[in-house]
Amino acid sequence: MSQGSHHAHAPRVMVDRDVEHLRLLGIFHFVVGGFNLLVLVFFVLVPLLMGPSYYSTLGMPLPHGGVMAMQERLIAALIVGGLQTLIYGLNGWSLKNHHNRISCFIMSVIECLSLPLGLILGVSAILVLRRDTVKDLFDRAKAEMLPQ
Repeated sequence: MSQGSHHAHAPRVMVDRDVEHLRLLGIFHFVVGGFNLLVLVFFVLVPLLMGPSYYSTLGMPLPHGGVMAMQERLIAALIVGGLQTLIYGLNGWSLKNHHNRISCFIMSVIECLSLPLGLILGVSAILVLRRDTVKDLFDRAKAEMLPQ
């Protein structure tokens, strides 16, 4: 193999690697978002809908403030968990489709606040999004979406 053909082949390999990394990051975001949704449903939504009987069934003591305090905490957890799940889903879709690199970067930074999976996913996404070849992929996808 000559030196010239090796260099001509290198950018294509980089693009294939980047596309694969973005695809995998998108899948991992969907998996973590789905897991987050399951936790949200079973540990927040179900107790919220069942009310006080749920706590007594499990033998859980109510916090100071009673049922109202528990419901306020569950509603706060539902809002925060719902936003977190939405961020994982949106970021997964955007990474997979090479859509809006800056918002992917911002959502990845926010994901880093969620330990441990969010931190691992967020840092991985940030490292991939910083590559010049990935920037080019997002720029090409944006150019293809614009009307001619």
